[in-house]
Parts: sequence; structure tokens; C-alpha cells
Amino acid sequence: MIETLICKKITEFINEDFNEKLLQTQTKTSLADAEQINTFASIVGLPNSNELMETFRSFNITISPSLFKQLVSRIYIDFRLNEDPLCYKNTVEISNIGEISLIGDSIKKTPFSAAPMFWPKEPSLQDAMIHLLISDYIANALLYHAFSEHLLQFVVDDKTISSLGPLLRTSCTTGLCFADLIPQIAEQYPDSKVRLIFTPTRAPIVLFQAKQGGALVINMNGLVFMYIVESSEKTHQAAAFALDIVANIHLHVENNTLLGKTTVDSFQLRNTYGHINISDDELSDVALLSSEMFQRFINDFLRGGFPIPIPKVLRINITQLQILDRSVFISADFDLDRRRVSNLALQAFAHTKYFQRDIRMYGS
Repeated sequence: MIETLICKKITEFINEDFNEKLLQTQTKTSLADAEQINTFASIVGLPNSNELMETFRSFNITISPSLFKQLVSRIYIDFRLNEDPLCYKNTVEISNIGEISLIGDSIKKTPFSAAPMFWPKEPSLQDAMIHLLISDYIANALLYHAFSEHLLQFVVDDKTISSLGPLLRTSCTTGLCFADLIPQIAEQYPDSKVRLIFTPTRAPIVLFQAKQGGALVINMNGLVFMYIVESSEKTHQAAAFALDIVANIHLHVENNTLLGKTTVDSFQLRNTYGHINISDDELSDVALLSSEMFQRFINDFLRGGFPIPIPKVLRINITQLQILDRSVFISADFDLDRRRVSNLALQAFAHTKYFQRDIRMYGS
């Protein structure tokens, strides 16, 4: 009799309250509000999206914080399942859509889809607790919408990269400067500063490739505008160059920190416009120096590493990162924070007609 009553209550709870909870679960959320409006994300401690956006915006000083947040808040990620979960012996395989779209007066979807993904034939760590397979579609879709919203214009001057201040001058006091590479600049605009603005002409492309141990191949095409900034802050556009870059980034994980090294395979500059007569040899010197600067800057940036955002509900140890063709494979072991998991379960099932109780959530 008691068993029958318990089973009846549990069945009613699953059919009514639990399904109602699932119906209220967010399946699509904006990039700006991903952590704030998603209860699950907030509880498990996913990274604060405002912090991630501010990190990105620091490289783009041409857009105001309010406009940047407005634009980013229109980018939505759909994390519904795209197929039924597959259950094997001791494992469950779950596949999410991960589609990225831009919501405005109309919905602007990404005009391409993810390439087919395949698990590695022989993962070196079969006993890892979790395996992740992430498509390079995510990076390319975000870059496409960032490009379409004009978020990828970058400025290089003595304010954005202070270490380049002595180089970005038309008169050399100590060391190398632009006057050594392009003497005409010193003649026409002495004692001035150089400002470079990069504007892509199409969305950058990131391809995950398994060859040579696995690498991210990045291709960027755009225009570089050279401005001369006089001491009075008056500016002149001195030249414009077409720029094509192909670079490889090799990544690895140490102590849950993403580290990497960049190699620039191709850095081509072509003179397209300008009041300064720049010879091919001078342009070649500028391209060589710029390539070395670009590679050094990226490597310095990667050398410090990126702590991988880990939900607070987990104590995780990433054991393997393997770049495959068009995807990246990640293996990890983890321990659950039992107190946080208990709070998560209590909040999920509280205030139902079958499990009525007052729940007080405690922070970390």
C-alpha cells in the first residue's frame, strides 16, 4: 500500500511538476545575458559574460561600451538537443545544436553550418569521465556576426599598445621607428605619431586541422589605414594597404590553463592608396617587421595562458586536448561539489505541490 502511494506521487511529480520545470528551461539565450538569465548557469558558476565581453572590448577602442553591449546582446546561442541522447554501457552521448543567430528587427542566422564531427578512433584516455567534441563552427559563427556588426575594427597606436610607442613615430630619437622604414614619412610629417587601423574586408576564418599535431589555422583579410597624428592631434590619412594573414596556433593545456604558440605563415601587404610614394622594398620591410611584431604580440598574449572557465559546481582536471579536423576533442576528470549540487537539486525541485518546502540558497 505504501509502495503504491509513493510510486503514484513520484509518477505525478514527473508527469506534471518536473515536465513543467523542463518547459521553463531556457533553450536560447543571448551572449550578453547567458549567465544572468539562465538559472542553471548561475548556480553552477559559469563565467560572467560581462567579464568576457569587457576582455574582448579592450582590443576594440572604436566602439562605446553601451553600444558594444547592445550589439552583443543581440547574438543568441541555441543550445537545444539536435538528436535523441544515445545511451551506451556506462556512457551517455548528448549532442547540442549550438546554432548562433543575430536577433534584431528580424532573425539573422549564420549562413553556414557545422562540418560533420567524429570522435577520435582511439582516445588515449578511455577512462576519462567526460569527453567533449566542439566544432570550429562556434568560433567562425561568432566571428561572422562580429564582422557583420562592425565589431572587428582594431587600432594600433601608442595608447592601445604602449610598448610600440617609440616605433610608431615619424622621427627616431632612439632605436627603430617608421622613419627608418619609410623615409618619406619623416620628410612630410616630422615629429608626429603613426596610428594604424585594421578593418577586415570579410569575416576571419578559423579552421581546426589535425595535421602537424593539430593546429588552429587563421586566415584574415582586410585593409590597414595609416594615419599621421600631429602634436596638435590633427590627423592625416597617409596610406592604405591590403593585408592578408595566414597564421597557425598550436594549443595545449597545463593545470586547466590554455597555452599556445603562434607561427605566421604568410603576411602580405599591398599598397592600395596613399600620398606617400612607398617602394616595393620599403613595403617588404614594413611587412617583415609587422609580421614579427604581430607574431611576438600574439605569443606574449598566449604565453600567459587563459584559465579555462570551469563551473564552480565542479573540480575539474582537463587531461587531454586534441585538435581534430574541424573540431577539438577534450577529455576531463571531475569531482562534484556536493554542497552546490545539493543546492542545485533543492532549487530545481522546490516549491512544487508534491515537494513543498522553503529553500534557502547559500553562496560559496
